[in-house]
Amino acid sequence: MRNNDRSLSDLPGVRRFCAKVDRAVDDGRSVLIAVPDSSVESGLAEQLRHGLVASGCVHQSLDVETLRDHNDSIPDAVAVAADFLEPLQKGDRVNRWQAYLHHDDARGKSVLVAAWDVDLSDDVRYWLRLVHGSSMDPHDRPTFVFLVRESDVDIELLEKEHAPHLAVLWWWGVVGLLDSELCVDLELADQEVTPLRRAMLSETIGWEIDLVPDCARTWGSSDVPSILAKTISEQAEGRTFSLDDKELYALERAHPVDRPAHQLRKAWNEGKVNAWNGRIHVSTRYEKFDRVVDRRFWNAQARILMPQFELRRQILAKRFEKISTSHEVAKTTKFSDLLELGPMLNAHTWGRVDFGREDGALLRTLVAARNKIAHHTSLDDDVYAEIAKICK
Repeated sequence: MRNNDRSLSDLPGVRRFCAKVDRAVDDGRSVLIAVPDSSVESGLAEQLRHGLVASGCVHQSLDVETLRDHNDSIPDAVAVAADFLEPLQKGDRVNRWQAYLHHDDARGKSVLVAAWDVDLSDDVRYWLRLVHGSSMDPHDRPTFVFLVRESDVDIELLEKEHAPHLAVLWWWGVVGLLDSELCVDLELADQEVTPLRRAMLSETIGWEIDLVPDCARTWGSSDVPSILAKTISEQAEGRTFSLDDKELYALERAHPVDRPAHQLRKAWNEGKVNAWNGRIHVSTRYEKFDRVVDRRFWNAQARILMPQFELRRQILAKRFEKISTSHEVAKTTKFSDLLELGPMLNAHTWGRVDFGREDGALLRTLVAARNKIAHHTSLDDDVYAEIAKICK
């Protein structure tokens, strides 16, 4: 995001994600958040940690360094951070967990524990067993939000064992269309952004919102799609990847539910795939992205332009009725109840109706663009350039 003062939690999709965490915590359930391995190196995991704190769904946050300073002992680290170490010092590890569970200052509190290269499975399992054996009111029960890498913890086993007391959330499909479009608008806040330009950038970039600054600034309002494709290719240079047959099969057939399919788990961990706007999206670094980008261009163009084509058709149809005879209207609508773009262009071309040079050219451009999109093909550069002038 362009403004460094903004938090990841400002994005609508991330707000919804934090709201899920908040609801689970309010119900007295601890939360396990699975992030891909690549998120630690990219800084996303740390941004998410700050975003969870900024959203207010946790009262306190422990990072990796704080845990290591206390020999990876969560209760000791929490106690120091919360300034009530004394009651926990006296017992062994087991009694410290018990002491924390029943400590007055821990009542109803939620603590975020972010840890990588540390297997927290035993701690999570022991904590949830303590919670299960207690008779505390769920609203008084202290909870934890564990932010972990999927490769560090057996998440699905813990979920199976402790479902009543543990909510599991995956960093999968969190960033969506609204998030991508918001990032584009923020990046280009000093410019007028047309719906088509916003959609083209958002659909092409997908969940990789870190690409927005370079792409938005490089691809200008009058530029054609091939320039955007070239920009994406240049950014991926030297960092491309391939997918094996099993991953490609899953990519085509898997449904973007609440977590990555097992066949895509490795690719997700490496930052190669994620869900976006109800679809599974491969990263722009994919070595065969040139085969993918045309479909993304088409998605953007169909979503924005088809309603605008209909609006233009209605305007031209009213003019057609004014400048032609009722017989010609009936002839032109013989196969439809509407005055369609194609038949109106045909009547103009054969001289049965004279739209004039300007509207005649408009009709030809609209028909050419509409036919391309109707046949699931994105607009070539020349047609796109004309349409971008018309549909602003």
